[in-house]
Amino acid sequence: MPSDLRRRGQPVGFVMVAWDFVAQPPHDDGPFFLWKLLVDHRHQGRGYGREAVRQVVELIRAEGAEELLTSYVPGDGNPFGFYSKLGFVPRGDLDPEGEIMLRLAL
Repeated sequence: MPSDLRRRGQPVGFVMVAWDFVAQPPHDDGPFFLWKLLVDHRHQGRGYGREAVRQVVELIRAEGAEELLTSYVPGDGNPFGFYSKLGFVPRGDLDPEGEIMLRLAL
């Protein structure tokens, strides 16, 4: 994470992860699911999102995770390119809300 903002403790976004839960049909999105990753538009393109995902991966790997799942809403401005650069690939299905499921093998 760039040290200029880390030193000042200025928040630039947040990440939410569903942690080690048992998925229940119709949801098949566990046990580790990157639920929300938001970086303020003023701080995008500086590596904060990539670093947040790297740290999440490090934490869940230590828990024995074999994959990290996420999803996105199709359409203009979707984050597929961002996730693809990090190694996420389409899982080939949609979640119950119609979001495209992605998988990162660990």
